[in-house]
Amino acid sequence: MIFNLNKVYNMSDNDTGIAKHLENSSSEIVPLKEKLSYSFAQMPGTFYGGMMGVIQSFYFAWMGLLNIWIFIAQIIYAIWNVINDPIFGNAIGNTRYHNKKRGEVQRYIPYIKFGAPLFSLCFALVFFPPISWRGQTSNFTIQIWLFIWYLVSQLAYDTLFTFVLC
Repeated sequence: MIFNLNKVYNMSDNDTGIAKHLENSSSEIVPLKEKLSYSFAQMPGTFYGGMMGVIQSFYFAWMGLLNIWIFIAQIIYAIWNVINDPIFGNAIGNTRYHNKKRGEVQRYIPYIKFGAPLFSLCFALVFFPPISWRGQTSNFTIQIWLFIWYLVSQLAYDTLFTFVLC
């Protein structure tokens, strides 16, 4: 049995090809600096994703948005996600940005460079609806405005998430 960090291989007489491959690949060790770079690159997306996991609770329990409005917003958000991810993903994938300083063609740098500040702003706007709207479950007008704030901030956040982190 050969142990690898990612897999466990049961060795038999027929598996000598795998053993030779593992012996050859053991010299191709990924440096710690590169491992940390990949790990730290995932931190913003994980942070933002974790925070967005509590957004429904925030709007329901803290702001007083009724369940039906959250439900409708989530349906619209899901439909928007189905539409925008392939379109913007294709646009990002076909981008050719010529970096004059490095003398190379890049795809994602302009989206990260220019989209990250807007992405952070949209993330903050999700959690900062006007405080005067808090807890007014019986006021239909306030519920509509809170729903609009919730929906638009979610859509803006998700669109910029697609540009910056995907």
